Amino acid sequence: MIPSFPSDATISSIHLACFRTGRHASMKSSIRDTYGQQGDIHTELGFRASSFNEHVLQGAMDVAELMDRHSMFPLITSVVSAKTADRWREALALGDGKTKVLCRTLYDHGFEKLPVLRQCPTCVREDVNIFGSGHWRVMHQIPVIRFCQVHGELLQDQCARCNTSFVKYSDRVLPGEPCPRCGSDAVSSSLSNATSMGYTALAKLIERALRGEAPELDPRIRTRLLQSLIAAANDDCWRSLKTDPPARAAIAQN
Repeated sequence: MIPSFPSDATISSIHLACFRTGRHASMKSSIRDTYGQQGDIHTELGFRASSFNEHVLQGAMDVAELMDRHSMFPLITSVVSAKTADRWREALALGDGKTKVLCRTLYDHGFEKLPVLRQCPTCVREDVNIFGSGHWRVMHQIPVIRFCQVHGELLQDQCARCNTSFVKYSDRVLPGEPCPRCGSDAVSSSLSNATSMGYTALAKLIERALRGEAPELDPRIRTRLLQSLIAAANDDCWRSLKTDPPARAAIAQN
């Protein structure tokens, strides 16, 4: 049985929730069967999504939908052409050796893995009521994000009793479950609660990009905007030169 899960749950959350249904002897063997010996449950970019869909979801989802809804893939491809996005999607879904280089390149250019996982307490409570367990959410795992976009709460990233970060045991525990180190249900945050208009604007942009609703990031639109800005600047420049003969003469000499 494949459990139901939120529309923005991370692939690692879905994997762990499916493992709990008892289809694999252990999470270790499930990861090995899905991703290979060097596999990693944390597939932020949808690496080997085709294999995940086949071995864990039993082909229940379209691979493109899986990557677009349950990974950071839409965010990283919001700044490239549609042709490049399709090529990357296909390569990442298959997960050959070349895509490992692509993943490393993307991480090197700012799409780094989050050092710890984060959760919103209210999202967790809602998930438990609706789906039977909490889930890690894609938006919450983006490094710059510190607040839940839905509830406005500061994200929690560690056990409140022993200060163990969630990433230490995230392949064994879903949000809302007791800390396997000390058994506590309490969580806390090491994140700054400072905010600003700039942070709010960036968070909204990232949220829209994850939904594929940030057209201003499209390279063709950015190019057109830049061209219009250059044209406007040139117009302003020539208008000023008409009223500034010395400047016009200096340009003519050069």
